[in-house]
Amino acid sequence: MSRSSLLTSFVGAAVRGTPLSRRIAPRSASARLAAALLVVAALVVAMPAAQAGLTLASQFNPGIGQLVAGAFDPVNGTVWVYGGFGADLRQYTLAGAFVSSIPRPGESADDFDLEVLPAAIVLNGTPIPAGTLLVINGESGVAEIYAVDKLTGAVLATLPTAFGTNHVVGGAYHPGRDSFFLVQDKVATGAPNQSLVAEVDRATGAVLGSFKVDSQLPGFTVNYGDIEVSAATGNLWIVSSDETSIAEFTPAGVVVQQLALPAGVSSLSGIGLDDAGGGAWVTSSSGVVSHLGGATWSHLDHALAGSAGLPTLTGSGTLASGAPTTLTIAHAKPLSTAYLILGFAQLSAPFKGGTLVPQPDIVSPALPVSAAGSTAVAFPWPAGIPSGFPLWYQAWIADGAAAAGFAATNGLKSITP
Repeated sequence: MSRSSLLTSFVGAAVRGTPLSRRIAPRSASARLAAALLVVAALVVAMPAAQAGLTLASQFNPGIGQLVAGAFDPVNGTVWVYGGFGADLRQYTLAGAFVSSIPRPGESADDFDLEVLPAAIVLNGTPIPAGTLLVINGESGVAEIYAVDKLTGAVLATLPTAFGTNHVVGGAYHPGRDSFFLVQDKVATGAPNQSLVAEVDRATGAVLGSFKVDSQLPGFTVNYGDIEVSAATGNLWIVSSDETSIAEFTPAGVVVQQLALPAGVSSLSGIGLDDAGGGAWVTSSSGVVSHLGGATWSHLDHALAGSAGLPTLTGSGTLASGAPTTLTIAHAKPLSTAYLILGFAQLSAPFKGGTLVPQPDIVSPALPVSAAGSTAVAFPWPAGIPSGFPLWYQAWIADGAAAAGFAATNGLKSITP
């Protein structure tokens, strides 16, 4: 059977409501989904493979010398940077054109980071909206986190943390844990403090836990560097000017993978993930801003609220052949039924009062949602899916409180490395 006729038959079964389980033997939802992905592999195995790993999409040099911090701003579609011991924070278009500058809060520093807040929070008693610029200044003593107005530079709130010994170089807010993750460099006083990641309470600044990067991943040290949270997986991405790769960790410090940097990119000092676009904007201590492509999982918007708020869909796993892979639905209506939709393309069409993100090429069997409002599908990533191949995912949950009887998660995109 040709690829096109197999796809037509497969999609036709989904449209007619024929359960995928009638065409494949395994009974569990995880096994059914794994078998469905084997069909995907059969459909795409003849396609030309794309280049594996991270790729260099573009670069520009702001011309202000050493860069020690950078952040991607999805609200404005811009990049923010800070030069070592500079007086201001600077905003540039993605093509490298200067947009604006605002005063730096706190002391002059080269242990410093920028972050665009991915969700609304309360910082030291002050409500701070999503999209606000955060500054982490770790130059002296413990790190301080500032919420800053992007237009004026006015400080909206400040959180003194309990973490740091003069050398905190990066930080990021984790929406799923309602906490901050901070990273300290390798020259901090005392070996236990060197290349150290700490989780910090968003309300009090207290340290909740920590792990040493170079203990979990021997040989990987943090000099100039940064830490970022992936909206797609909840994992931590760490960069360092010492390293030729980006390291991915779970929040508990378990190593997930290392992604080699492409030629022409080195000495990284900052990172901002473009969760919707699937790439990353990185700064280097040599003064260059680079746009990297090829991230494995990308978070897309378009969640539709139900009785438990906005449901979420996250993916985890390296997508290497045989690697453990998990798709997790959370914040769904407890004890309801969810349907996972997979597509070979992004549709983004109106549906049930929301947006259907994937082209509905594969519809899973009904997935029971737990009393906690979550469910997960775990399976080994099948062999035969070529490098660079994208897939789109979204879950729809039966929920009478939603606009048309269904709530929906955010969309999710994977790209096989």
